[in-house]
Amino acid sequence: MPKVTRPEQVRQVVDVMPAGACVLPLIEMASGVIDAPAICGVAGVTRRCSATPTSAGSSE
Repeated sequence: MPKVTRPEQVRQVVDVMPAGACVLPLIEMASGVIDAPAICGVAGVTRRCSATPTSAGSSE
């Protein structure tokens, strides 16, 4: 999730994702750095996703 600056942005995405999905927010701006603790504290935020690839990403 690019250019995250506020926790609300992450919550909006998490709210529409399937249960158990993870979000990896990319903090690219100074305003995001300031709010990094709150951004990282949103449920569903992770530093590493272990999701399995979908059929769209398979090479079959």
